[in-house]
Amino acid sequence: MKCSHRDKIFLAVLQCSSPHYPQPYQPGTDVTWDLKVPVGYRIQLTITHLDIKQSDNCNQDSLTVSSTKVLGKFCGEKTNQHLPGISPILSSSNHLQLIFKTSAANRGSDQHLGFTAFYTAIAQFLDIFHSEMKTVSYSSHGRAYCGILCLFVSTVCGRPTVTTSVHQRIIGGQWATPGSIPWQVLLTVPYGRGGAAVIGSRWILTAAHYSNRQPSDYGSISLPMNLSFQIYVGDNDILKMLGSPPFQVESLHVHPLYNNPKERNYNHDIALIKLKQHITFNTNIKPLCLPSRDHHFCCLSLRLVSGFGMTETKIPTKLRFVRVPLVKDDVCRKSIEKITNETSEDFKFTENMFCAGFPEGGRDSCSGDSGGAFALENNNQFWAAGIVSWGINCGEAGKYGVYTRVAQYSGWINDIMEGKCKYLQMGLLHTPTFTIIP
Repeated sequence: MKCSHRDKIFLAVLQCSSPHYPQPYQPGTDVTWDLKVPVGYRIQLTITHLDIKQSDNCNQDSLTVSSTKVLGKFCGEKTNQHLPGISPILSSSNHLQLIFKTSAANRGSDQHLGFTAFYTAIAQFLDIFHSEMKTVSYSSHGRAYCGILCLFVSTVCGRPTVTTSVHQRIIGGQWATPGSIPWQVLLTVPYGRGGAAVIGSRWILTAAHYSNRQPSDYGSISLPMNLSFQIYVGDNDILKMLGSPPFQVESLHVHPLYNNPKERNYNHDIALIKLKQHITFNTNIKPLCLPSRDHHFCCLSLRLVSGFGMTETKIPTKLRFVRVPLVKDDVCRKSIEKITNETSEDFKFTENMFCAGFPEGGRDSCSGDSGGAFALENNNQFWAAGIVSWGINCGEAGKYGVYTRVAQYSGWINDIMEGKCKYLQMGLLHTPTFTIIP
């Protein structure tokens, strides 16, 4: 099957039935479907109806589903160990195989109808949209009846259509080219603004401290639960975005262990926002990839922090970004201890945080950038390594920006989104094979 659409990846979706369904299947049937989607996606199979002759361990008539191993062998017509019920089956790779075999007997009064099923491609929290019906070829040893849909999902996460200059460097930064940071979100409240990142068509990743902070200066953003706030995406120009309708928030999910009434302990500074409407992905709006907990980032060519926050003493109207290096944890901890001794303030640095910045200062995230993503690039794909969390005085020598380590919370993110999104499954976060090394 060949499909084409600008900025889209088309995937085949196969809606298959056993031969002659919904009429009884014939004896001696042997049909195989090989389902494949692009690398980076997994396949979710849903069997909507199953009526196959029951036998011990399904040794006679059966539907076998395999990926890298057998995921299930099904027969019967009631929910049991050989019948999936309404639970979807998830492949371990981009390939799934269905084999439908029947014995020599399916005649007389004890006839069975077979099955009908469909599959969808599951990627980085992307939604799937139907387009026109197309044709597709598949491998089989017999004859099967399938309705085939060609449908598309948004471009794989973390892949801007416009590249950022490696020489550009929020404090000490430059304007971002439109489309170069398509996951960037602008959050606004009556007295300030902040950042966040798109991670799905209805999901936004940001910092938890928005839920309890009080406004202290222009550029800081506070989001008490009783205060409405708005979300803008799709442009690098604040004035243009503010002239368009904002996305309304359906729910705010603050990490349950976040507890920072005195603004000195930013541990677990992470939150998810669910939108009332779906975002339509395009060249200027695309989601950022999420890492899994057991994989880290290493030796990356590009490290970006972006936002609409303070630059030196100015408040910008356009998106800016800065490239900052990672800082070793012991260096960061000593810097924070020094600040604590000088100010008598008890700031906390935990394993759920990391630091980034230059020893000499000059380039850093700042007020109004908080909640935005610290994105790391590998093979032209960007990942949400961190969330802009806190720091002491932007861009000063010997002081670093502190970021929430997103990989620590992949399970929590999955739990929240799985409970709200029909097609989300545990373990669907992308898994890069690198480690965080400054």
